[in-house]
Amino acid sequence: MLALFDSLRHWLDGIAHLGPILAVAYLLYLFALAGWIMLQKREPVATLSWILSLALLPYLGLFIYYLLGPQKVKRQRLRRGRARSGMEHYSDVCPPDADCTELAKIAQATTGLAPSSATEVTWLVDGAATYAALMEAVAQARDHVHLEYYIFNPDHAGTALRDALVERARAGVQVRLLLDAVGSSALPRRFLQPLRDAGGEAICW
Repeated sequence: MLALFDSLRHWLDGIAHLGPILAVAYLLYLFALAGWIMLQKREPVATLSWILSLALLPYLGLFIYYLLGPQKVKRQRLRRGRARSGMEHYSDVCPPDADCTELAKIAQATTGLAPSSATEVTWLVDGAATYAALMEAVAQARDHVHLEYYIFNPDHAGTALRDALVERARAGVQVRLLLDAVGSSALPRRFLQPLRDAGGEAICW
């Protein structure tokens, strides 16, 4: 075995300008590899990481990328295809417009919810506008109110919302309030009791 390696070394030493040839071949390898990886349209950090890894491991890295890189892209395409397979038809909510149909597909793929036939949107520019819209929606509820919060504090805003929910529960509206036990840890147990007494459901879990 040693004799084989020794003969190979002598053969390589006999090749003229071997160093420059290998350097040029390495640079061509890097340029071709960088172009191939960038065509995969990965995140910039992932693209740079793959290029640096394969530059430091010229042959082993290329083999690893062949096994892991393209396979991951194929798996992502399969997942996207499965996510789109259960989508609804959009003829009821979209006019014959390719842009509307494409936006509806993107929205459903992102949220998992089919588009509705809503014809009006209210732009809520800040927290005050959002809170005012919430209180108005609660006051107008006739069937149910379902709310979920991570942080719910027993301050002026929280007390006003609780009282609005109590009023709707007494009016026969189904009221459900789900809170996070960590985010709403400052909330006393007795704070939600008026809502429960009015027939609403309040769980801090």
